[in-house]
Amino acid sequence: MKTIKITIFIVTLLSFANTYAKENNTVTVKLNLLKPGMSILLKYKKLPVYVIHRTSNDIRYLEKKRGKNKLRSRRTKYFITWGYNPSSGCQLVYASSLDKEWWKGHDVYGHGGLVDPCLKVEYDLTGRAFKSYTNSILELPIPSYKFLTGNTLVIGNE
Repeated sequence: MKTIKITIFIVTLLSFANTYAKENNTVTVKLNLLKPGMSILLKYKKLPVYVIHRTSNDIRYLEKKRGKNKLRSRRTKYFITWGYNPSSGCQLVYASSLDKEWWKGHDVYGHGGLVDPCLKVEYDLTGRAFKSYTNSILELPIPSYKFLTGNTLVIGNE
């Protein structure tokens, strides 16, 4: 039941996000409706890309754990990453720090992150693995992106 709610929410949010592909092979997203703790799952070059709006608690946790300027993002509150694990080829699942009960017993519990359902690898909201895994990469790759004025994000052709 929760999976259905999450999927419907993402589809609804995508329709409001004013996402469109340009001729120069980019995707532009207006982030006005993306609230803290939410994510948008986009397609860029036929691959999934997550745009995640971190909560203030997420940022405090990550700065404490990783140190300042270790958030792997151009804007502290947003994390943009490819939405699949290159080691397994599986699409990642976003685990919001606001949905605590769903992820009880997982490393992402209470902190948010991304989960590879095939290899059972869990990543924090910087794209780094919570633990060292022998069968997977330790950092998720980041696509090229930039922010235009306001809350407009452009993915690709940096």
